[in-house]
Amino acid sequence: MGQSGGFSSKPGARSLVQAQAEHASTGTPGKRTLVEQLGPPRAGGVASTTVVAHAPARAAPEAGPDRTTVGVGETVLFTAQGDGAWEATAGTPIGEGPQFAWTAPATPRIATVTFHPDTGAPIPTQMTVIAPSAVRMTKVADDALGTGEAGAGMTAKVTLHPLTVSFAATQWREDSGQPGTAATGHFAGKPLPVHEANPSWLDVDDGNTGPVDHAAFSGVARPWTQGSFEWAIPTATSCAPSPVPDIGSIRPGRSSTSRGRRTRAARW
Repeated sequence: MGQSGGFSSKPGARSLVQAQAEHASTGTPGKRTLVEQLGPPRAGGVASTTVVAHAPARAAPEAGPDRTTVGVGETVLFTAQGDGAWEATAGTPIGEGPQFAWTAPATPRIATVTFHPDTGAPIPTQMTVIAPSAVRMTKVADDALGTGEAGAGMTAKVTLHPLTVSFAATQWREDSGQPGTAATGHFAGKPLPVHEANPSWLDVDDGNTGPVDHAAFSGVARPWTQGSFEWAIPTATSCAPSPVPDIGSIRPGRSSTSRGRRTRAARW
């Protein structure tokens, strides 16, 4: 989950902002850290013209470090030339000094982070906070069925979208209890399997991936003929301290006993 505040006063120790700023700039040739961008303080520790820079603590798969749109719960590192106080209309509310680790709220909204320098006018930065709007599943393996068995199964990697922000502060899961629908062929007129999901919340990591989903059914009664059915599976993400609104349902592609496999696609 996102972190906020906390600066060490021990000699030689790095603050949370310093450590995360180094993490955010690691592996990007030619990119300067926030300290390098801002330069050293002017005489007396206060710049004649105060400059505020910011960078998310985690990289987004498809966006640069200067973005002002962030995911729910994402931490952004603010640095100013000179001392002052920080305030935000949502998320981590306050901070003091030249650095501020702001954590976005757990629900979508627009927030303004403002630096009030000891000398000069306030400097606001508007941040747009968004929740996951889609989930995509990429199949990584099919289940192997034994001789004389009929069914389908696969393992898939889950990715939250959009990829222009980081959702590493969130968790994901599917809901249970959905009966099969739209039966054809072999499954028409028969009781259909009920979807049973993993009840645990699964952590999302860098790249907006991490959760792995296993979807399967078996035990199809003989005699076998070609047929199909569907599960419409609601999914949700969560970000402490409050849940993110439902991001839609996954409707698997049709399952055929003749193919012995199933694919999934997300719809919203």
